[in-house]
Amino acid sequence: MSASKTSAPQRDLDQAAVWRSAMFRALALSFSYPEPEVAEQLAVDLGALASHELTLGGAFQPAVDALREALTLTPREELAATHNALFAGEVPCSPYETEYEFDAFAKARQLADIAGFYRAFGLKVATGDAAPADFIATELDFLSHLALKEVYAGLHGWDDRLAVTREAQRSFLQDHIGNWAPLFCRTLVSLDDVDSFYGAAACLADAMVNAEIERHGISPRPALTRRLAAGQDDTLTCPMAAPAHDEEEVPG
Repeated sequence: MSASKTSAPQRDLDQAAVWRSAMFRALALSFSYPEPEVAEQLAVDLGALASHELTLGGAFQPAVDALREALTLTPREELAATHNALFAGEVPCSPYETEYEFDAFAKARQLADIAGFYRAFGLKVATGDAAPADFIATELDFLSHLALKEVYAGLHGWDDRLAVTREAQRSFLQDHIGNWAPLFCRTLVSLDDVDSFYGAAACLADAMVNAEIERHGISPRPALTRRLAAGQDDTLTCPMAAPAHDEEEVPG
């Protein structure tokens, strides 16, 4: 598809889209396995976000500062052990979108649709030991990628590509990450203290995803989940908490 250009191309950098891209990349790194290079890059990214004009004095500053502090205070070995305990194997807080769908055919359709989003923007679906397409970090990184695409299209005045990229963001939030990420974050906070690294990451991710849902004016379908255990509260208690979706209880 050829890109149509405006008569006077937009040359100003879209700072809001740049900020969104950086925020989603930092969140993707936060939920990735904490290899040394991942932790190092995350520290750099959080430092840049903490001093960004769109973070300073805004609603996101406390959550960014909390995550940055938790990263500084938590040894990498502890991060790795906690990551395995929370996300590896049979866990009550699955970081995979399709684990929030209990119909096998729907799971297959979800994965195919996610892969279609990635391919449409020149991204190859992970295979082998790489993170699956529906992993929380992969989906967050895709939103980061789309925000950068938005910046690039705006700089070149490509109206059609800009519209396609923005619609892709809206659709991916509506059909995928907006459905299950808020529930994932609330569950994660119930398992890992809000002041810990992954609790802080969950607070920031919940705030960011819900802010994007509000920005696009959409209403994703809340994910279904089984309750964790009798009497266990899955309510998000972090200071950045957005109103929780009402989820249905699945028998069994």
